Amino acid sequence: MAEHSPKIEKLNSSNYQSWKFNIRLLLVEKGLEGYCEEPFESEPTLESSGNDAAVFQKAKRDFDSRKNKTWAVICLNVDPDQQIHVADTTTAQEAWENLSKVYDVKSVAQLVRLKRRFCAASMSEGGNLQEHVMLMTQLAKQLKEQGQNITSAEFALTVLGSLPESYDGFLMSMNARDPKELTWESVRPALLEEYQRRNDSQKKEQAFFVNRKPFGGKGKGPKESVGQQSLKTEVTKTRTIRCYHCHEEGHEEKLSFVTRKVAGKQERWCIGLCRCEDRGRRCGKFRATNGFDSKF
Repeated sequence: MAEHSPKIEKLNSSNYQSWKFNIRLLLVEKGLEGYCEEPFESEPTLESSGNDAAVFQKAKRDFDSRKNKTWAVICLNVDPDQQIHVADTTTAQEAWENLSKVYDVKSVAQLVRLKRRFCAASMSEGGNLQEHVMLMTQLAKQLKEQGQNITSAEFALTVLGSLPESYDGFLMSMNARDPKELTWESVRPALLEEYQRRNDSQKKEQAFFVNRKPFGGKGKGPKESVGQQSLKTEVTKTRTIRCYHCHEEGHEEKLSFVTRKVAGKQERWCIGLCRCEDRGRRCGKFRATNGFDSKF
């Protein structure tokens, strides 16, 4: 049966400290922790094998196999774009030291850049709170990797300050809390509950407008008036209606005709561009009915 191997996030250009912690755990889980950093696993010798050549050879093969396996585990958990830093190594110790030289370097410029991003982060109106918190958590983790620890209270205040104005009511409700006892652990449940309440309320509103019964009819949407039904009928017949302004049938643009009651009679009115000599004029300025050809 194949051995189950836990998966961790591969080393990239911004997660060295968290990767270093996770790779150590992975090596401990596999029993390989003594092959890349002190205290190192002791290499077997003939004396330690009781001067038994067969025992020594077996112990030596086992040691070399575990040593190579440790090197492979480290290299395979490095992102392909970053494997250039371990490509020339042959042992786990060499790979470990190379990665430490490349990534375990603290930079003032990097620290300032991360601090700016962390403090300037803001959630857009209607944005996803969980994704926003995840981004800020990642920035806080990167700051920690640079040696700048963000306290729980500081993280909570920064997240609350990054919320859009629609959360001002929620912020007012936080006034009941003692500022000295403010922590992210105490703020997070209330904030996520507020976000979930907003999502549920929005879904209910959408469901209400989609599924509500229209007044005066069955099915979805409002009941059409007689004029709207007549309009639909007239739209399908635009090619058979003669415009009494240009005296031509049909029009170049998509047109519709409405039925209006004038002097007790139903008349059809053209509302769109026709093949008139003046392309910018609208036939809606003219009555398109039998017996009429006058402007209004």
